[in-house]
Amino acid sequence: MKKLFLSVVATVLATVGFAQSNLVATLCHGDSISTFYGTDALNNAHSAAVEGDVITLSSGTFSAPGILNKGIVLRGAGMFTDTINGIAPTIVTGGEILFQGSSDNKLKIEGIYFNCTISLYSKFQHKNASFVRCRLSTVRCWYSNFTTTNMQNLSFINCYVSEALHLRGTVSVINCVVKDLEADSPILNISNSVLLYINGPDTSNFMAGIGNSTISNCYICTDSNPNISIPASTQLYNNVADYASTIRNATNTSNKVIATSNVFKTFRKSSSYNEDETFELTSEAASTYLGNDGTQVGIYGGTLPFDPTPTYPRLVKCNVAGKSAQDGTLSVELKIE
Repeated sequence: MKKLFLSVVATVLATVGFAQSNLVATLCHGDSISTFYGTDALNNAHSAAVEGDVITLSSGTFSAPGILNKGIVLRGAGMFTDTINGIAPTIVTGGEILFQGSSDNKLKIEGIYFNCTISLYSKFQHKNASFVRCRLSTVRCWYSNFTTTNMQNLSFINCYVSEALHLRGTVSVINCVVKDLEADSPILNISNSVLLYINGPDTSNFMAGIGNSTISNCYICTDSNPNISIPASTQLYNNVADYASTIRNATNTSNKVIATSNVFKTFRKSSSYNEDETFELTSEAASTYLGNDGTQVGIYGGTLPFDPTPTYPRLVKCNVAGKSAQDGTLSVELKIE
């Protein structure tokens, strides 16, 4: 036990020491830990990984790998700056990441700011993949020869999507902020989210592709565009929209039309995207506009209220004595958040 503890501490200290001045990716495979450094650390760690491995990235900016084709767990330090604990985000940047799934893909990505396009390649299976507490730019499903059965149980939880979310297959969007949601014959379950300026694959009827889906407890912001109308085949429950035509086909009387200025503390216009916008409801709106579970509509209601902090422990403090004591021990203070 003592030897294992010292090994773990040594690994942590080595990682912390390099993280202060360099980019670090650690690859965990069972009891084995490998470390990679520099802007290509993510790429190199992924190349060495196998299904089920865990890759953890430090704060800083990493080059995006061209392809991710393994069912791994990928963790970052967070998608936004953690001012309370003084932790900078993990940023992945580049042109495009092409996700090629596997036959039993359990890909999970959390706590990363993606400044690149993410494409889900159609001829590979993507089952049970999830993006949690990530900031995403554009996510798209390739339509060419797309088999919808290959996209099963994809989920986005506590995410910000700044450009567009193009979906097919079976997808859940939970407590997210999404600008420009597009869909083509999916089965969507969207709950407690803020949907901004929604579009669809058919410009003559922007929402045509979102039929046979469920949208509940959301704020739907369309910037007074009369062409954006959710089809009658979509089930709507306890949503708030800023324009009547958006939900004109809805048969559920629990949906409401309320001006944006009467809902949010600071957010006003649907077509703009501000990284610092929190989308908090006013006190009055939070107690007035309730979802079908009795909590407020939007990203702070439901069972998974929005929180950008990663769910796994992060090392936020490390103090190491300048020299060892007379008995050979070394004082190390670690704080795990």
